[in-house]
This record gives sequence, C-alpha cells and structure tokens, in this order.
Amino acid sequence: MWPPADADHLLVGAVSMGAAEQRLFDSGMPVAAWWWRAVITAAHLALRGAMASGCGCV
Repeated sequence: MWPPADADHLLVGAVSMGAAEQRLFDSGMPVAAWWWRAVITAAHLALRGAMASGCGCV
C-alpha cells in the first residue's frame, strides 16, 4: 500500500522531476549543491534503515 501523497511522500515521473530540477537550477541553485543534498539524504535514509533493522550494516 502506498503512503498518502504529502511533503514526505511524493511520486513523480522523470519528466516532472526533470522540470522541477531545471526550475531549481534556473533560480540559481548550483548543480553540485543539488547532488550534495541528494547524496546526503540517500545516505541518511540508508543508515536509518540499517539502524532500524538492528543489523548494523548498510
């Protein structure tokens, strides 16, 4: 079952995501800053999942 669409759960397609990214870049956000945020968020989610599972591994 999918969670409700809200600020924490949003599903978008590739075209929609590309348009959103382009708007960020057009407004002045550097591409490197976007990638930095994406990597930090992914690492945080992976570590949170490993800690919740109790296995201590990623």
